[in-house]
Amino acid sequence: MKILCVVEHGNAPSTRLRLRDCLDYYAGLGVEATVVPTRRSSVTERLRVLKLSTAAVLGGGPLGLEWAHALREQGVRVTIVERFPRLLPRALDEAASHLVVTRLRHAGIEVVLGEEVISAYPAAHGGIGAVSTNTGRAVACEFVAVAMGVVPNTELLAQTPVELVPSGAVRVS
Repeated sequence: MKILCVVEHGNAPSTRLRLRDCLDYYAGLGVEATVVPTRRSSVTERLRVLKLSTAAVLGGGPLGLEWAHALREQGVRVTIVERFPRLLPRALDEAASHLVVTRLRHAGIEVVLGEEVISAYPAAHGGIGAVSTNTGRAVACEFVAVAMGVVPNTELLAQTPVELVPSGAVRVS
């Protein structure tokens, strides 16, 4: 299976890391990935050209919500799959997240909370056809936007005096 990774455009070291992380992640899964660095504003234009009807957005953080909104504006039927039990889990409490979910659903975006995508299945034409979650739910999609956030890579600091917070990030003052 081949996939296309679209990452934020730029020459900053953080952008180069995202490119490398995307390639390494999918190579580890045995998936051939093509990475396209692009400005977010041009992502909408690229999606318009694809003429999609369905998409899955993996991740309910700021980037995932932005992608879901952009896709929906193009008339795409969108499903957001968030592994945590609420959207924007680092920014919103349960009540605020519920309000966001309600607004998204009212706008025609399906929201699946507390589930992770574990498999992708090809369509007859060779592209993506669906993804499935750890509960067995199948989400039909022609496009998958992966916006699963950032996980700090601080494993080498585990045996040092550098203090880490529960998420694994370095504690700063």
